Amino acid sequence: MIKKLTIILLILASNMLVWGQQDWVVVSKKSPLSISIYGEVGWALSSYHALENNFDVNFSPIAGMCLGGGAGLNLEIGNGTSSSLSAQAGLLYTRSGFAVEEQKVAGHYLCLPIAFQYYPLDFLYMELRAVPSLNIGSSPDAITIHNLTMVLDNHRANDFKIGLGAGGFIKSIGMGISMRYNFGLSKFAENLPWKGNQFEMLLYYRFDFKK
Repeated sequence: MIKKLTIILLILASNMLVWGQQDWVVVSKKSPLSISIYGEVGWALSSYHALENNFDVNFSPIAGMCLGGGAGLNLEIGNGTSSSLSAQAGLLYTRSGFAVEEQKVAGHYLCLPIAFQYYPLDFLYMELRAVPSLNIGSSPDAITIHNLTMVLDNHRANDFKIGLGAGGFIKSIGMGISMRYNFGLSKFAENLPWKGNQFEMLLYYRFDFKK
């Protein structure tokens, strides 16, 4: 009787060990999902153009600073490869404007960029982005073009841009470089029907959190 109980207990123990090992394998399996947070700083060059052909304005580009950060959700899609997809949302301050007739005009924007990135390799990505932006100020309050004074104050317009970009990322140090070109779809001000594009180059630092 004792021998039979011992055999039964051994069988049960071995089965529990196997089940435990199987459960451990499932739990410890690497998840394809990860969360990341990032901070970025860089430089932007903006250029504007008039929408009215009969209004001749010679715009010159100006440079400004970019500073921001955000978070992303990453999904590994490669079966034995390093390809992945990422969706990011962030907050970015940038300055966009132009120079005309020895006057520098700048709009200050608080942007809420939403980006979708594809990594064909773990160190290289391409992205498509939408950039709704809130105009938080313009300077100066007025400009003079062709002896015509145009008031900017109280005529501030929010902005919306669509952008394309590419960049590189070094996982071992968590740093990367991002380059993108944003196409403006909005007027600079309600009384100024001029649209602006912007080229950005930024350095960023990213933290990844995996299950």
